[in-house]
Amino acid sequence: MFPGGSTGGTAIDLQVTAAGGLSVNANAGMCQVGRDSNGPYYAGLTAAVTVTHGTANASNPRVDIVVLRTRDPGVDSTVTESARLTVLPGTAAAVPSAPTGSVTSGDIVLAYVTVRANSSSIAGSDIEDRRTFVAARGGIAPQSAADSKSGSYPGQYKDNGQLLRWSGSAWEPVASPAVWSTWSAPLNSPGGVVNLGSSATYACRYLRTGKRGDLSYTWTANGTGANVRTGAITSLLPPGWVSRGLGSTDLMATLYNAPQSGNNVAEFLMLGNCVVLANDNVLRFRFPFSGNTSLRGQFIGSAGTGVGSGTPTVPNGYWGGPGSVLSVTGVIELQ
Repeated sequence: MFPGGSTGGTAIDLQVTAAGGLSVNANAGMCQVGRDSNGPYYAGLTAAVTVTHGTANASNPRVDIVVLRTRDPGVDSTVTESARLTVLPGTAAAVPSAPTGSVTSGDIVLAYVTVRANSSSIAGSDIEDRRTFVAARGGIAPQSAADSKSGSYPGQYKDNGQLLRWSGSAWEPVASPAVWSTWSAPLNSPGGVVNLGSSATYACRYLRTGKRGDLSYTWTANGTGANVRTGAITSLLPPGWVSRGLGSTDLMATLYNAPQSGNNVAEFLMLGNCVVLANDNVLRFRFPFSGNTSLRGQFIGSAGTGVGSGTPTVPNGYWGGPGSVLSVTGVIELQ
């Protein structure tokens, strides 16, 4: 199929849609058909065409195939060269299958259509798009709903929701789609997992593009039952991420300390950093010892429970009550 237009992110060329009753439409569009020992044939529809499926079986569904069928007088018994929208009827069964044996080398498959038992209409959900799009050699083939075939040559590219490259034996991702993923990144200490309270929130997002990793983690203490335990507070890179093999990486970290009455905990905001060593996946937080020095130390906790009591020190100030926020953002080079 040669893509020429789209609606809502879907190419519309030769797209099959419900047309009322047992009929379907195929949009205008162009394609290339490579018949065995002949062709290739350039064929298409200059305007939308409607075809009607046969009557539904009373008891069982069936799957029909809608194809664009090419005909050549020099090869078959037809009078003129033509390309016609054709329905290849399937066989009704409790678990029907498409009649792929009826597809010839002169056909290009557009859709599988399920004709439900005892039904007088075809819905959009009954139509499975089976079009496969192509591009000129060296170009990037657009996304296809059904495209499991191997590449034609090493270095061929296609877009099936993400950019893929044919290595000669497999389609390999070039870059992930630019969609952020989320997970509940833990806060750990030597004594166990840090509990930030019964209503704590973990807003941790990440995006990988090749060897580049973007992070945006935010932990907010809230509720009751916090248990910070003892020792240095750390977190982890997203699952499967390992830092580059040379040198360490600094990410930006911030700590907002919400005031808590009764514990003499003041409100403050500290800027620090988060260190990731080479060949590692651990985030190590470091903050200034106080508001009037640039010297930094590990973000540590002391034994105990309750927000504001036995919570992380920096290293000599409490991480206060509900609403206190720890965050880390930045970019890291990955293996």
